[in-house]
Amino acid sequence: MSSRYRRKRDTRRVRKNFVIAVEGERDEPAYFQMLQPRSSNNVILVIAPPNIPYDASPTGTFRRLFNEVNQNPRYDKSYDEFWIVIDIDRYQRQGKLQEAVKDCRREGYLFAVSRPSFDLWLVFHFEEPVEPLPKDIKKHRKILFNRHHINDFSKLTMAQIRRACGFARAGDDLSQTWPQVPGSHVYKLVEKLISPNMAS
Repeated sequence: MSSRYRRKRDTRRVRKNFVIAVEGERDEPAYFQMLQPRSSNNVILVIAPPNIPYDASPTGTFRRLFNEVNQNPRYDKSYDEFWIVIDIDRYQRQGKLQEAVKDCRREGYLFAVSRPSFDLWLVFHFEEPVEPLPKDIKKHRKILFNRHHINDFSKLTMAQIRRACGFARAGDDLSQTWPQVPGSHVYKLVEKLISPNMAS
């Protein structure tokens, strides 16, 4: 058969699923929902069933992701990516952080840890924090958002998101499992979600 009649190979990029379970109930879900329309991939947030008490620990976050992945055959474990977004804060002392990371490695999941908390990642959108950190990082983050007239995450610009990634990446020691103090590995996930739009 002449090559002119051969069916052309489908070279269209298959959209990857990024399945994400987060520790917090408000800020983290709202932030990644903001990224959903800005990503060329499918950003899927794992929502806890309303009839089950919410477990915000790293191990509870892992279990939500594990249940979502294993109850949905649509996910391709060899192609899609599965992430938990967690904080160090008090859970490192309790051993739950280490347990969750061990479970993630066993299942082939990825993890984005912030030190001390996700609020630090949000601060990176406006400034590069240095030690000593403000005593109340959440309060400091809210002050920055008010100062820049950001009343919800949809108001964040791509420039601000790029700035956050740049600050977090610059302070990261890639040889270490945990981020530096202060530091956040959320940039590793966010850059994958918005990489085609990083220049826009």
